[in-house]
Amino acid sequence: MKTINKILIIFYLYLYVSYVFFGPDHLYYPKFEVDLLDEKHELKRFIWITYIGLLVIAYYFAFPTYTNFVNAFIFNFIVLISYVKNKSRIEGTLFHMFNLIPVLIYGLYTLDFNKGKYEFNMVTICLIIYIILIEIFKRRLYKVIQ
Repeated sequence: MKTINKILIIFYLYLYVSYVFFGPDHLYYPKFEVDLLDEKHELKRFIWITYIGLLVIAYYFAFPTYTNFVNAFIFNFIVLISYVKNKSRIEGTLFHMFNLIPVLIYGLYTLDFNKGKYEFNMVTICLIIYIILIEIFKRRLYKVIQ
């Protein structure tokens, strides 16, 4: 595994853990508002779609295949569209867009799209099921969506 992959994996895992435990606004300037994970209902943050998107990106960097690239890009693009549709704060929108940039740059420079073949695998099935479940239960998971 390349050093850049290891750095990106650690970075995206750090983002996942920090967002789950410290809340969605702890890195946004000028807020830096920490919302510690302390209440029972806040355990939902472990499965928020944005945070799972960070894990999908980390998985792509751990196993950089054409299929994982497509999964990471499409999943996080769906996350971006969902965020803009339901919440649409500028700093959150920029965060979601910046998540996609390393995926695109790394994928465009390392993958051969002419030879790449998409293989429908268990990760893809899990992501599809996850998106369907999020769509069904989104009103229970997120305070903002009514």
